[in-house]
Amino acid sequence: MKILSCFLTLTGLLFLLSCASLKVKTVHNPEIDFGNYQTFDWITKPENPFEHLTNPVWYQLQLHKVMKTTVDETLVAMGYKPQTENPDFLVFTHRNLKEKVDVAAWGYDYFGDRYLDERVELRRYKQGTLFIDIIDAKTKKLIWRGWAVGAINDPEKAEDKVREAVWKILDEFPRSY
Repeated sequence: MKILSCFLTLTGLLFLLSCASLKVKTVHNPEIDFGNYQTFDWITKPENPFEHLTNPVWYQLQLHKVMKTTVDETLVAMGYKPQTENPDFLVFTHRNLKEKVDVAAWGYDYFGDRYLDERVELRRYKQGTLFIDIIDAKTKKLIWRGWAVGAINDPEKAEDKVREAVWKILDEFPRSY
């Protein structure tokens, strides 16, 4: 009985861990020649007066700083230069945080001379989505978007998750020539 219980618990844990990885996607305008882009600047986010009701202040301030610094460092490492006057492209980031529930259930199982009841495990977590938009500074049109979706279970590891998400998203962005 203990072996089966340990097996089911381990299986559930592996299932939940497999759901925790970051999923990254990107889209871009195929007509754009990214070789024309060398410099960048930031678009400041318009204020949302209701954001404080859905996101804790810690996520708003601290994670935004980590994200902005990581984007800057990554773009510079890719060969792009920060420039506030007449940049080639603008960077805009936004994020979304949702409460989610994972359900893992196992049916009846025969063990020895009896059937075991169904086992159900619930796990609550926060699912974060981080978007990085690249906008042509002259035309003001979106030319590239990347986003990552992943679980944020531990606030102490949220900064590392944000860094990892930025790195994985920008890994798909074309390098500067």
